[in-house]
Order: sequence, then structure tokens, then C-alpha cells
Amino acid sequence: NIPDMLPKGFDLAVNTVHSFLEYGSTENELTDILNTICGGSADSVNELASIFHGQLHILYGTLVGVARVFQCESFNPIYSTTVHQGLCTDGVDGLAWIFSTQFAIAICCMIMVTLRASWKEDENEEDEEVQEAAHGDKDAPSDLELAQDVTTEENQFQAEEEQ
Repeated sequence: NIPDMLPKGFDLAVNTVHSFLEYGSTENELTDILNTICGGSADSVNELASIFHGQLHILYGTLVGVARVFQCESFNPIYSTTVHQGLCTDGVDGLAWIFSTQFAIAICCMIMVTLRASWKEDENEEDEEVQEAAHGDKDAPSDLELAQDVTTEENQFQAEEEQ
């Protein structure tokens, strides 16, 4: 109920102005008191109360309109549409794009790793070919093996001489 949403003081002000206009419009003691206070004419006070009464009704109508705008019935469709579109439509589309790009990245990474492994083997083979060209045949003994062979032959020669 919209009037229940308005401040309680507002209802008190509207009821007071209504009572003043009803009581002040008839000839009674209030009119005599106002004539004495205002210098003989209570009509200006009654006119001011009428203007105040009209302004209060305009303010009341404005407050009721604002209360209607901020009611749940106004925001619920906007909120429901926004949340549904954000989560159910755009969210699912976003997840689909994320999945597809991550899948494409995974495929590219697997291809890169596979090609790099085969490329590294070729590079190692090229290094071995360069070493073979520098040292001669692959089956030829290395310098260390040759030095060991010479040492072994010298030891055998010395053993033969001692006998």
C-alpha cells in the first residue's frame, strides 16, 4: 500500500491543514482570534492555508508517483531481464568462447611441443655430424681412448722387457 510507505509526519501535516481549513472557513472563535492577531482580516491566513493545502496535495501526488516507480513491480522485470540475459545468454556465450579458445591454444601447444621435439633431435644429429667431421669416422677412437691404449701398450712393453 503506497500511502503506508509515506512518512507519518506527512499524513499529520495534511490532516492538520484539512482541519484548519474546515474549522477556519466557518465563523467561530478561531476566525475572531485570527482577526485580532492579523489586524482585522483572517482572509489572508485562509488563503495561505489554501495555497499550502494545494501544495501539500501536489507533493503527496509526487511522493505517491515516486513510490510507485520504486516498487518491486517496476524493478523486478528490469532486474529479471538483466540477470537472465547476463547469466543465461551472455554468460553461456562467453563460456563457449573461453572453451573454444583454450581448446585451440591446447592444440597449438601440442603441435609446438611435438615439432620442437623432432626439431631438437635433428639439431642433435647435426651436432654429431659436425663432431664426426672434426674427429673423423664415428667408429674411430677418441683421443682419450687412444691415450689409454698407448698407456696400456707401454705397460705391456715394459712387462715384456722385464721378463
